[in-house]
Amino acid sequence: MLYSHPFETCILVAVLFLIIVYILYKSFSIYEGMDSGTSTPLLSKKSGIGGGADEYATFIKNQVIHLQDTLLVNKYRDKYESIVINLDDLVNNAMLTTALTIDPQNPNKQLGSLVSMNQSKIALNSVMKFIGSSV
Repeated sequence: MLYSHPFETCILVAVLFLIIVYILYKSFSIYEGMDSGTSTPLLSKKSGIGGGADEYATFIKNQVIHLQDTLLVNKYRDKYESIVINLDDLVNNAMLTTALTIDPQNPNKQLGSLVSMNQSKIALNSVMKFIGSSV
């Protein structure tokens, strides 16, 4: 045995346990703001429940502003619209290909794929409306 007294052994084990927990906590913590050189735990901004609502709303607004500054929709509106139109054409052609190759003996998988692609067309339509309405 390392130490002759059980009390000393217990203290040593407790200290080692706390060190391991501390190291694990530090290595698995999630941080945002790494690009600005500041580290704020993201966990404090996880919900808008109760007293965290104002901070959460501000966090979301800051994310929106960051995305707007990145995307520059007003400047690249025509290019973004072209991309969405091309994606819509791609989905239409993929849907036609899928419809023309459905296995009549087992159509479920391909019909599910058609439903999924149709949902993507609805999403693309929402994106196009957003691009058109951005100021």
